[in-house]
Amino acid sequence: MEQRIRAILVTRGAEYNAVGRGLRRANESTVEVLPLPIGSRAVYPHLESLNLTREKYPAVLVMGLCGSLKPDHGLGDPVFYEGCTYRVEPSSVRFLSCAAQLNIDVAKRLGKPVPLIKGLTSDRIIWSAYEKRELGKEYDTGVVDMEGFGILQALKSTGIDVAMMRVVSDDCHRDIPDLNGAIGPDGSLRPLPLALGMIRQPARAANLIQGSLQGLRALQAITTLLFTQN
Repeated sequence: MEQRIRAILVTRGAEYNAVGRGLRRANESTVEVLPLPIGSRAVYPHLESLNLTREKYPAVLVMGLCGSLKPDHGLGDPVFYEGCTYRVEPSSVRFLSCAAQLNIDVAKRLGKPVPLIKGLTSDRIIWSAYEKRELGKEYDTGVVDMEGFGILQALKSTGIDVAMMRVVSDDCHRDIPDLNGAIGPDGSLRPLPLALGMIRQPARAANLIQGSLQGLRALQAITTLLFTQN
């Protein structure tokens, strides 16, 4: 890459583990992997507390999973973010951009075209396939996550260049469980509400598990590809 990625930012848990496995397979030990809590409201103060600086981290890559808002993006598909849209309130929308040249530099390493899209950051899990399609139309966004805008907002004043690449783990055709009650205010997963939510919605849980496994495999493979030295 033309600009050296010094750190990967990724949500703690399965996504963090997949990225770590990908780096080990690439024999890459110089890139830090910084685990994040779930959700912009938790990730913003978390990143501020780390006091990241451009001197130490001139460029970082955000990786992880996302939900598709349009049929164009299917399970296991990678996407690069032009930036993130965030709905402050129904009549107020904000948009923050990623570093365009850094996105280009990172994308070159994949050796194949990857869509450059606008992402939507949500304060809650969008579990309904119908709602995802409607949000895609309303905000002209391709995928949804829960951290992207908060990351860009927290790092905006640091001068750190941010590229963002995610992999689709739930599409806009199938519902997944409503697990919003399983996310604590600190951005951690609460095991008991998570288990109960999966048990009570078995068909949707199967959709989530299938998509997550496919997304995590792709995330690991892409990490290896990005950081293997040619």
